[in-house]
Amino acid sequence: MRRTPVFLFAALLLASDVHAQQFIGSNNSNIPGVRQMPYHPAFTAAAVDGTELHLFSASGLAGTNAYRFSKGFVTGGFSGRAVGGKEYFKDLRTADKHLWGNMDVLGPATSFRVNEEVAVGFYTRIREVVRAGNIGNEAFQFIGDNARIATGKEVSFKNAGFTTHTFSEIGFSYGRVLRNDYYGILRGGFNLKYVMGMAAGSIFTEEALLMKHTKDSINRLEGDLHVSYSGNIRKFTDEQFGNDISGWFNRNGRAGLGVDFGIQYEYHPDGDPNRETPYLYSLAVSITDIGAVRYPADTGSAQYIMQAENIAAWQYINQPHESYLDYFHRLSTDSVVTRKSETEAFSVGLPTALRVNFDWNMKEGFYLQTNILLSLKGSNGGIYNPGYVSMLNITPRYQHQYFSVALPFTYIGYQTLTLGAVVHIGPFYVGSSSLLSTVAGKQVRTVDGYAGVCYKIKRKRGL
Repeated sequence: MRRTPVFLFAALLLASDVHAQQFIGSNNSNIPGVRQMPYHPAFTAAAVDGTELHLFSASGLAGTNAYRFSKGFVTGGFSGRAVGGKEYFKDLRTADKHLWGNMDVLGPATSFRVNEEVAVGFYTRIREVVRAGNIGNEAFQFIGDNARIATGKEVSFKNAGFTTHTFSEIGFSYGRVLRNDYYGILRGGFNLKYVMGMAAGSIFTEEALLMKHTKDSINRLEGDLHVSYSGNIRKFTDEQFGNDISGWFNRNGRAGLGVDFGIQYEYHPDGDPNRETPYLYSLAVSITDIGAVRYPADTGSAQYIMQAENIAAWQYINQPHESYLDYFHRLSTDSVVTRKSETEAFSVGLPTALRVNFDWNMKEGFYLQTNILLSLKGSNGGIYNPGYVSMLNITPRYQHQYFSVALPFTYIGYQTLTLGAVVHIGPFYVGSSSLLSTVAGKQVRTVDGYAGVCYKIKRKRGL
């Protein structure tokens, strides 16, 4: 894959080293609420009728609306050097181009009863969130293919960039039954979490203009560039996923606090104080990840001015085996970019989001669930958007006491529609929002998957 200037974010958009999202299409009715605590804290209150235990779960998602990848290249683990027109294909639609990915690992967690109305819980968690893009289609067509842009034509970039953020947390959850007449059950809850920043890096331009001179040179380049990164970011910007994992144990950021809030309501048409009855519908709403993490900035973090003329290809092309940091330092040395002001520290916001979950018990074990994740995060303070990708998910499922199967249909931001499959057997669950569309299709835009183990020790009513 041919590399282009870092200020065009080409290498970042083409990077295969991005990961994951969050249990898309998994249900909440026969899975203990402890698994839902970080996403809908009101479910903590479900433990008033039994102690809940969570051993481990992991989820991951990566996708883009900028490229389509051949299925063989994806299932082969993105191995080898990608070739345009064979392993990957540019998307020629006019929408702005984006890339998204995140990994979410939920470690040991538990929730348990305090009294008939209150339950509390504790959990451990680590996440890596990656976002890139906001690149207009005309500018995107320049990336990797200068011949598509006419000589003397200006190409603009506005509020475009890339951010990667890895952080861990230890959470305390509080859930309370606010109302229960056995027909309607209203729960509320919150999470208070101690957040530890592991690594972060961001490159962001509010506005930049570029004009081509020849196929292999640029006539004019001007604009601003905000660069912020922690001292250990190199492992998170290379092409080795294993380095990301090892980087999780090399903390470079400071600690802070974060909070989540949520409510959940169930309607039981056959409410009975002496036995458990199924709900007709359940509605949960929460706002998660309010907070930020502070990082000391590494050398090279600064606000830059891009102002150059007649730049030859060898000056602005990312060379093979040249890391992104080395590449950027070379651009600075060659005066393609000029430092304007130093950055000694920077803050990266948590991926604040509004989450809505509606589950409808249609009839005799058949359910229809709707999930909405709306990112409330944008670019701020020179940091490109560190939030999740917004999505809409509709999941029909069949559910038995000890198992369930589901087919999630998911619209994942910016034109990407996927079909997946989910299976729960006892305390085990595994799923993917894109499995079936990946198997059926010849090309892939999004890949994801998740699995976990959790269990509930129910107490008898009246005890």
